[in-house]
Amino acid sequence: MIMQNIDCIMNSKVLFKFDLKMSTMDRTVFPAEKVNIIKQYYLKNYPKANELFPNFNSQIDLSLEKETIEKFQSDKLILKDKDFENFLKPLPISAKPIELMKWIEIKEIVQKDLVLLQSLNLMDYSLILCVIDCSNEEDNNESSSFRSEESKGNDILNQFNQLIRDKTNHLYSPQENFIYVLGIIDIFQKYDIQKKSEKLIKDALKLTKGGKKIEDPSVKDSQAYAERFLSNLDTLFNILN
Repeated sequence: MIMQNIDCIMNSKVLFKFDLKMSTMDRTVFPAEKVNIIKQYYLKNYPKANELFPNFNSQIDLSLEKETIEKFQSDKLILKDKDFENFLKPLPISAKPIELMKWIEIKEIVQKDLVLLQSLNLMDYSLILCVIDCSNEEDNNESSSFRSEESKGNDILNQFNQLIRDKTNHLYSPQENFIYVLGIIDIFQKYDIQKKSEKLIKDALKLTKGGKKIEDPSVKDSQAYAERFLSNLDTLFNILN
């Protein structure tokens, strides 16, 4: 799964793009106080988005929030771990046997990737997670090509449709309105003297509460980094019947 999912960032139906290092310290891009604006915007414009935001209820005048919405829709905006917690964590996935088997296979592939990265003393990689709309709303027919066996044209969506069919790197939401695409990406960094120094500084700056550390910096040695990465995978999703 290493480096094979970059295309999802360019897909026109991507609602969220996350770069996850399984650490929340300094891992925020979008202001937490504006999260509800985006949730309400999606619920208004994507009728199936209630699958992502169950029990959400807010009344915000979106006409006053155009700047916030435009900033969020920027192609360059890639969210991080704390943003994921604020918006979506955990994401619902289907309990269908085929989806559960895919999730097990994805975790096995990730584990093999991490063994390789650890053997090379590499760390600082991320899990790219894209949430893509594939609902069958009448006003959203383009997205239905995700399930089409015969894609037409050569636009980005159809190219990504081919990627989805060819790779075991995606999961469906329980009602199959959304696809989650995953893969390990980043410029791989050796755990060298520079990273060791960075770890010492960030350890000293950890936030504390009652004398206990409450935030874990992303910088760790390659073994600890891989162990944290793998142990946090299951926290990303919630299996629903």
